[in-house]
Amino acid sequence: MLKVDGRDLVQRTIAGARDILGDRMPNILAITNNEGQIKILSPDDTAVNLQPKHRLHIATPNGAGLREAIGICGHAMTELSDRERVLILGHSAAGFGEVLALRYLHQGHSVTYLTPELDHANRLSGQLTAHTKHLDILHGDPHDEELLEELDASSHTICIACTEDDHDNLGLCLLASNLGVRKTGAILRRPSLLQMAQKMSLTYLVNERQVVVESILQFLRDKHSTSTASMGTEANLATFVTTISDHEKNALIDVPVETLIPDSEDENPNRFELTVRELHRICSLAFIARKGDQRNTITQFSGRSIRVGDILTFVSKPEELHEVARLVDILTTAGHQD
Repeated sequence: MLKVDGRDLVQRTIAGARDILGDRMPNILAITNNEGQIKILSPDDTAVNLQPKHRLHIATPNGAGLREAIGICGHAMTELSDRERVLILGHSAAGFGEVLALRYLHQGHSVTYLTPELDHANRLSGQLTAHTKHLDILHGDPHDEELLEELDASSHTICIACTEDDHDNLGLCLLASNLGVRKTGAILRRPSLLQMAQKMSLTYLVNERQVVVESILQFLRDKHSTSTASMGTEANLATFVTTISDHEKNALIDVPVETLIPDSEDENPNRFELTVRELHRICSLAFIARKGDQRNTITQFSGRSIRVGDILTFVSKPEELHEVARLVDILTTAGHQD
């Protein structure tokens, strides 16, 4: 949220703030105003005025960039933790909890995993022996408030509920929040529950399809782009993620990233340009994840070209997600040709 202390941004247009901040200007993808209305920004929206209490949806490549953006918006720089303590509750047959636990452990965070099934707890202990220094696996009822208090749930910075039941996951998030966990999330299988989750003020949701796709993406090589979608409650935005494949009809291979920013002055656009304009009207390109010696996150696109293997993340309103997916599919298949 933009505070009055963010004097380099507040009461200024985006163009005016950029003149002051230069390279330090945050990459603002969207703005939620005081009435809760969201505006997806395009490069042409430089005259938009930034007001106190506006929620700015910002793309940053790393924690350092996010800390700087937080400071520019007028918040304390100490709000982020380098190392999270993650509490995972419940178990599902698909194993989403394990995927999330491994992801956090590989990033250097500590994980407490509470599962109601003894066999599952024993199996996890055997599978994750390499991470015992930062991992606690316990058998017990995740609904047991006294047990959660004994586990010092309030000392955890994140709690994610991973049972088979969507409503159960939402209830566990509320329980964790009441016990003092600052950030809560839930595995949800039904997007229809998004509105309910928003009213509950959950920090974020995890879409089960995104967990699976992101965990296998680096191994996946298909003839067509691999895509997935997710929705976040805090931002009230949706993300659409697609991988640039080597499909011969993919129009985005080796083209400048600026190709995805339409030229509004072109009076006779072809079908490809019209599709880009329509895509840009409802979404914004937030990140490009590029595999080199390690996977790098790119947010500054000037002078870069799109490569095979790049993972593009678009941000839109949840209700526009299906249309974003359709337009991206047109651009990455023969559908773009006249």
